[in-house]
Amino acid sequence: MVGDSFLWIQLLLTKGVASVFFLSFLIQLRQFQGLAGENGILPVKEFVKQEKFWNSVSIFHLVNSDLALKFASVTGLLMSLLVIIGIPSLLSPLFSSIIWFLMWLLLLSFYNTGQEFYSHYWDLILLEAGFLCIFFGGIYTESSELLILLFRWLLFRMMLGSGLIKIHGDDAWTDLSALKYHFETQVFPNPFSWHWHHLPDKLLELGVVGTHLILLILPFFYFLPQPFAATAGVITILYQIILFLGGNYTWLNLITAILALSTFNDNLLTTLLGNNTFISTAAYPYSSTPVLLAGFIAVLSLPVLKNMLSKNQAQNVTFDSLHLVNSYGAFEYVNRERREIILECLTDEGWEEYLHYEKPGPVNEIPPQVSPYFHRLDYPFKFADENPEERQEWLEKLMKKLKQGSGQVESLFREIPEKEPNNIRASLYKYRFTTPEERGETGNWWKREYEKILAVKN
Repeated sequence: MVGDSFLWIQLLLTKGVASVFFLSFLIQLRQFQGLAGENGILPVKEFVKQEKFWNSVSIFHLVNSDLALKFASVTGLLMSLLVIIGIPSLLSPLFSSIIWFLMWLLLLSFYNTGQEFYSHYWDLILLEAGFLCIFFGGIYTESSELLILLFRWLLFRMMLGSGLIKIHGDDAWTDLSALKYHFETQVFPNPFSWHWHHLPDKLLELGVVGTHLILLILPFFYFLPQPFAATAGVITILYQIILFLGGNYTWLNLITAILALSTFNDNLLTTLLGNNTFISTAAYPYSSTPVLLAGFIAVLSLPVLKNMLSKNQAQNVTFDSLHLVNSYGAFEYVNRERREIILECLTDEGWEEYLHYEKPGPVNEIPPQVSPYFHRLDYPFKFADENPEERQEWLEKLMKKLKQGSGQVESLFREIPEKEPNNIRASLYKYRFTTPEERGETGNWWKREYEKILAVKN
């Protein structure tokens, strides 16, 4: 690897990560006020009164008005766009690093104060990747071999952690039955999920075997000489495309595919694209800053490694308040049944549903394709019936805001009842995909069965 050039790989990584930052700030701009604004479900201003600064580092401890939240979102969008265009890297390495630091700080501020709606590991992945981009400098800065290795280290932990958590977790991953349930019970199915759910059992079992091979073995190839590392990177990207076709995983597939670009070098890129203009100077592997950064991350990685190798491995945990190095894992357990909380309001015309963008509702609606964008309100609904204590506060406050007719909160839904609500209730339904025969007869994608009422707001 020594002597390889990574200048163009560095450029692709920075523009790719900046693109996901842009997407994240767009979501903040459109949704954060309804979630945690002054009149949102879980206001930041109330949260920071109870939380110490170093436990949740955020500029919103200082300013948290709706105007400040919107300004932070717009600022993040503009800075991300500048990086995508390439302006900071053209001006100076210092300016580029400052822009990346500010982007990272803004995203950290949203994550640390978003509470229930920001407890997602894809945000942690983006924060880690953004932190590493601070040290890249500009386009005229020699590429660093160590920095590329740190991106591979992040990718390695993501992939291997997801593989180990399955082995340590649900028996469905070891008896190869996981995919028989997964496509029906995953957080947000997409238009292909119904079809994949009805694939032959043997093919679904083979898919579990392939998942284990990719997650448990492939990551070690990221650190081998070429062409092994790049081959592993290509397989990782193809795997992310397959996952994308099977469900909505927000920007998780996108950021993983971007990180997989770190397994290439400029020479391979030149060969693949047949473009000699991509030839650049060799990496400078041992400059002081990357060495210090690598040592710092190595120390922070010790508890991460301990967690990954533990039989009691915890899923998606962070060990420092800045979330610089985290332990990842996905789908530790596979639900055998799907339950959905449906919000309904009583109007003069009877009970009417609040319709979400992503989570299942009416049984005749095809599961939508939304990712890499996603709607943060929809996500905690999936686990609310499993964690009644955690759901109580945010769900009751959500129902209260809807009863009051809060426009910011109502904007988080795809469709709301036109009439003013008299009462609002949260009802629990059991959902399952229709069989091919049922869908042929009714045209419905889902079949649901009412179970009970969880909460009522009069």
